[in-house]
Amino acid sequence: MDKKTTSIFFSIDKNVPNSEESIKAAVSLSKKCACELTYVFTSESLDILGANLEDGARNFKMKYFSDIKQVNSSQGLWKGLAEESQKYDCNLVVLGATPIKSSLFGGGMAGAVGRFEAAILFIGDKSTWTEPRYILMPLDSQSETRQKFFRVSELAKMYRS
Repeated sequence: MDKKTTSIFFSIDKNVPNSEESIKAAVSLSKKCACELTYVFTSESLDILGANLEDGARNFKMKYFSDIKQVNSSQGLWKGLAEESQKYDCNLVVLGATPIKSSLFGGGMAGAVGRFEAAILFIGDKSTWTEPRYILMPLDSQSETRQKFFRVSELAKMYRS
């Protein structure tokens, strides 16, 4: 059984034009579940806090009304975020990036998301964030689908959807 969300890790590819959408999603989720928010900075990530982390965190709090911490990783974006989220026992990850392999419903990204043990909210380079009002989860007879029900129901509770 999945654990309740207690911390959220997020990172944003520095080549993504809509970085603000990923930040809004991470902040929204952290406020809804009263979770700690941590930014994973890698060689391929956008530097949202700048060189002075204290000033960057203060500016972030003034703009988004949310505290933030930063951890650094020497790995690339996907691998670094996966390793850091596992190292710190995080169970929800928000990632703003360009799809590795685009296809209908993003099915070509199984290799990239396979290294994550945490649930992932992926904000693509053309996506926008809107707080969910309704959440629909189709159920079938597959055990994998039923295993995801806990995570979806947790998000539905957060947003009262």
